[in-house]
Amino acid sequence: MDGNGLHEFLKTGLEGVKTRGKAEIGDKTVVDALEPAAAAAKGVSDLKKSLKDAAEAAREGMENTKLFPAKVGKMKSLGDRTIGHADPGAITLTIILDAMRDFVAELG
Repeated sequence: MDGNGLHEFLKTGLEGVKTRGKAEIGDKTVVDALEPAAAAAKGVSDLKKSLKDAAEAAREGMENTKLFPAKVGKMKSLGDRTIGHADPGAITLTIILDAMRDFVAELG
């Protein structure tokens, strides 16, 4: 896999999540981390750089989910009480991309 493959992987995942869950940026879901991660990986052929950029973008997207209420998913019923808390799916994606980035970096 190279950086272009990572972009395709993330883009395909994003399309699947959006199709199934009908979520968009700002709904406080994994999409808030996945969409910027996929965009950051686009056009970067080096896997290390692509993973670094995608992980950073996912982290920023995840942090942004703290700023607004959940509109979709299991946390939707909590409304404004979700403000100040990051979306669990966005957190999970960030952890996964961080682990992938660290693994590839260790390989040399």
